[in-house]
Amino acid sequence: MFKQGISSFGKDINNEDLKGVITVNDYTRTIYHVMSGEFDNLLLMMTRTKDDMLAKKIETFLHAYYYAPSNEEVIKNHDHLLYYIDHALDQVDQTKIKI
Repeated sequence: MFKQGISSFGKDINNEDLKGVITVNDYTRTIYHVMSGEFDNLLLMMTRTKDDMLAKKIETFLHAYYYAPSNEEVIKNHDHLLYYIDHALDQVDQTKIKI
């Protein structure tokens, strides 16, 4: 992922330090992919995130989007996904959390 490592607040961070870490970018990227309709990238985000609840919310939204018989179910799952992301962003430290 990061070949040379990145610097955060004067401390060098390499790949080993980032294992098991959920970044706020998981949530902001999910919002971006949902709002722009990039559902292929949303599926990739579902498989790559370390947040199991986020992955499950993405899964239920994508299932509803492709297979739901009514638009109301799609809208309901869309709203549940966005509500969860909003809740998660309120709970998370703005830099990262360790699992």
